[in-house]
Amino acid sequence: MSEGNTATLLAARAIYKKTEGYLYLTDYPFRIVWVHPETGEPLVQLFTQDCTNLFANKTGAKPPKLKIVANDVDYNFVFTGEEPQCFVNRDAFRDQVKILIRESMTQASTAGPSEVATPDQVASPNAMEEDPPEPSTLPPPPAVTIPTVDPAKEQAARMYRLRKRILMRDPELAALHSAVVIAGKMSENDFWASRQHLLDEAAVTDAQKKGKSSRLVDPKPGVSASGDIKISITPQLIQEIFDEWPVVKRVWVENVPNNMTKEEFWKRYFESQLYHNHRASVRSTATQHVIKADPIFDKYLEPVDNELQPRHIRNDAVNRLVDLAATEEDHTGNIRDVTMQAGKQKASLPLMRKFNEHSERLLNTALGTVQPVRRTKLEHMNEANDYDEIDIEDLHGGGDDPGIPLDMQNRQRYFEGRSGASGSAPTVDNKAAVVNLKGQILNWEHRLKTVQLDGQAGTAAFKAISSNISSRTRIKSSRLNVSPEFLKQMQTLESTTNEYLRQFWFFVYPTPEGVKRPAPEERAQKIGAMRDRLLVNQKRIEDLVNQAAANRWDKNGVSEAFKPTLTAVDKAVKFAAGKR
Repeated sequence: MSEGNTATLLAARAIYKKTEGYLYLTDYPFRIVWVHPETGEPLVQLFTQDCTNLFANKTGAKPPKLKIVANDVDYNFVFTGEEPQCFVNRDAFRDQVKILIRESMTQASTAGPSEVATPDQVASPNAMEEDPPEPSTLPPPPAVTIPTVDPAKEQAARMYRLRKRILMRDPELAALHSAVVIAGKMSENDFWASRQHLLDEAAVTDAQKKGKSSRLVDPKPGVSASGDIKISITPQLIQEIFDEWPVVKRVWVENVPNNMTKEEFWKRYFESQLYHNHRASVRSTATQHVIKADPIFDKYLEPVDNELQPRHIRNDAVNRLVDLAATEEDHTGNIRDVTMQAGKQKASLPLMRKFNEHSERLLNTALGTVQPVRRTKLEHMNEANDYDEIDIEDLHGGGDDPGIPLDMQNRQRYFEGRSGASGSAPTVDNKAAVVNLKGQILNWEHRLKTVQLDGQAGTAAFKAISSNISSRTRIKSSRLNVSPEFLKQMQTLESTTNEYLRQFWFFVYPTPEGVKRPAPEERAQKIGAMRDRLLVNQKRIEDLVNQAAANRWDKNGVSEAFKPTLTAVDKAVKFAAGKR
C-alpha cells in the first residue's frame, strides 16, 4: 500500500462488521485503515491522534480481537488466518497502536513517549459483540493505494461529529432538531447557524488534550461478595502507578515474567512494605503487623524520609515572593521557632514531602508546555524586580496633571473676550445670600409635616407587582387539565415556534462575529420563510385552544400558556410587514 510518502507499517486480515477484509497501519500520517476485499475501498480510516483507548481479549483466547475507541465510537476487529499468525498480527497491531496513542496523549509534555510494555489490556466479554463468520480463504493482504483524505470531506465529517455530540448531550435540543430539521421544515445549516457558540465550545473541548490528574495515586481496597479485600487493577491504574512510582516500574521490568507472573506481582506488591510506603495517608504502627516481608520488593525499599532535613533538597533558586524560608532571619533565639518547623509530628513528614514532590511533578508537566523564554522568566526572576511584582499602581497617589497645552491663535482676543463677559455678570452679595438661605432653612420640621405625596402611583405599582407574582405562582402551582398526548403537542409546537422566532430575528439583526453573513436576497427569503411558518404555527395554536375547549379541558390555561409565544409572534409578523 502506498500514498506518496506514506508506507505500510503493518498489514493483516481482519473481520469488521461480519465482513472479512484487510487491516493496515500506515505512517505519516499514522492511520488505521480497513479495506473492503471486493471494492478495495477504505471503509474505515482512523487517525491515531483521534484514538483514545485500546482493548484486546486475553492472550490465547480465540479468536483474537481488538477494539479501538476513536471519537467516542468503538471499532471492533477480529483477526483471521492460520494460527499462530493471527495472534501475532493482533499483538503487533495492539503494541504499535498502543505506543502511538500514548505518544499523541503525551506530546504536550516534555517527557518523550514511553515504549515499555505494560500488562495486556483485557476487554470485557461484552466488548466484542460481533460474531465472526466462518474464516474464508482470502489471499494475503494485497498492496492497495489508499486515496488522500479530502480536507473538505474531513472538515464535514468533523462538523458532523461535533453536531452529533451536542445533540447527544442535550435531549431537548435533539428533540427540537428532530421536529424542525428531520421533519424537513428547516435546513441543517440554518439550524446550526444561530448556534455557532455551541459548535465552538464543542470544538474546543474536542481539541483539548486531557492533562494529568492532580490526584495522588492511591488505590482504594474494596470488599468482595465473599468478604475478602480486593483491589481492582485496570490498565489505566497500572500506568498511573508506573508514572507516579518509577521504582514499581523498575521492579516490574526486572522481575516479570522471569521471577513472577503478572497476577503474582500485583498480589505481592499490595501486601509489601513498598506499597504501604507509597500510600497517600499517614501510616499507623498498627498496619506494620499485617505487612508481609517480601524478598524481592524489600530490596527496592528506601529509608523513610521523616528527618527534619528532607532527603531531596531543591538546588535551584526560589522566588523570594513564594519562599517560605525568606523570613527565617526574623526569628530570634537559640532554637528554631515552632512556626518554622515542617511538621510537629514526625509521622506526617513523609506524607507532606510526598505531596510536595507530586505537586512539583505536576508543575513541571504544566511548565513543559510554556515557551522556554517564558519558563525561564518564571523560574529565575531577578530579585531586583521583586518590588515591581508587589507594586500596585492603584495605590499610588495621584500626581499633578499638567494637562495638554493648546496652541491657540489670537490668544489675546480670547482672554479679552472672557474678561469682558465676566465684567458684565451681576454681582452677588454673599452676606445677603447667607441670610436668605438661613431664613429658608428655619422651621423646616413644620413645613416637612405639611408635605403631602400622591400615593396613587405607588399603590398602582404595588398592585401590578403583586398581581404579576400571584399569576406566576398560580401558573407554576397549577396543572393543565389536558391529556398527555395533547400536552406533548403543546410542548412540540412551543419549541418549534421559538425556533422559528430565533431564526427570524437571527436573519433580521446583524450577523454575529465569526458567522458568514448571507446575501441580502437570501436573508430576505429566509425572513419571509420564517414569517410564513410563524403564521402557520399561530393558526395551529388557535386550533389547539379550540380543541381544548371542545374536549372540555382547561381552555383558559392553554391560552395563558401560549400567550407569551403569541405576543412574540405578533411582534415578529408586524415587524416583517413593516419591512415590506
